[in-house]
Amino acid sequence: MNKRDEQRRRREEKQRAAEKNQGTRKLLTRFGVFFVLPVIALVTAYTLLNQAPTYSPIQIADNDHLRGERDAPVTIVVYADFQCPACATEHETMMRL
Repeated sequence: MNKRDEQRRRREEKQRAAEKNQGTRKLLTRFGVFFVLPVIALVTAYTLLNQAPTYSPIQIADNDHLRGERDAPVTIVVYADFQCPACATEHETMMRL
């Protein structure tokens, strides 16, 4: 082999290696777009949608109507209108508790 043939062979090898790298890069990009990004989006959506809401405890005022112990582990505060039919039904349910 002469010098020109050797240079041409090296150039062709470099070109084939570059084409192979470009093909691999395209494949990884497609994989990332079609598989990894949707998985990340689904995990993020699942995490955001399934967070339990946090509520700050409501302080029981001295003038609130109270039934049971003030320091009970569970307290239910009811705000109702005495003339509302739905509130009357709810009141019957609460009395059974």
